[in-house]
Amino acid sequence: MVAVAVGANHTIAVKTDGTLWTWGINYCGQLGDGTTTHRNIPTCVGVDSKWKSVAAGWDNSIALKTDGSLWAWDIIVTVN
Repeated sequence: MVAVAVGANHTIAVKTDGTLWTWGINYCGQLGDGTTTHRNIPTCVGVDSKWKSVAAGWDNSIALKTDGSLWAWDIIVTVN
């Protein structure tokens, strides 16, 4: 692993090949896979292999790509 971050109930990591992996509780979409499905095993997020570093909070994840762009996944909110 190049980078690993642990949030309250989830983990996010960048492997040496530059791919992004997440696992754990996903109530708020913090795993970044577009769902709120909990993942018990590491799951690759997307197909990109240009991730550099990661950070994790209570219910969010942040990842930096090698091009300098910053990505974040946080609470999914529905407003009626």
